[in-house]
Amino acid sequence: MKEPTLALPGEVVSQATLCTEDLVDAFEQFLQDHNVQLPELVYEDEALHIPDWYLEDLFDMLSDLAPPHHYFGSHPGDGALYGYWPVEYFLD
Repeated sequence: MKEPTLALPGEVVSQATLCTEDLVDAFEQFLQDHNVQLPELVYEDEALHIPDWYLEDLFDMLSDLAPPHHYFGSHPGDGALYGYWPVEYFLD
């Protein structure tokens, strides 16, 4: 497998949704596009709810792809826009 590639500053991963299933789909696709192997998802119940640990693992993996002086998370001005944003204290 190829080495994981870092995200670009300001790169958007997901927008206009806070639906967990939509976020997971977007996060998984982004990670696969950046050569990151996803953890195996084993559903913990018959209702096929996405377990909290899986979403946390995806956030951790996305954070690992952050370019220098950037973080992965929601945009400060738009909570439904997930991507890579500059860490403010590096801008001063």
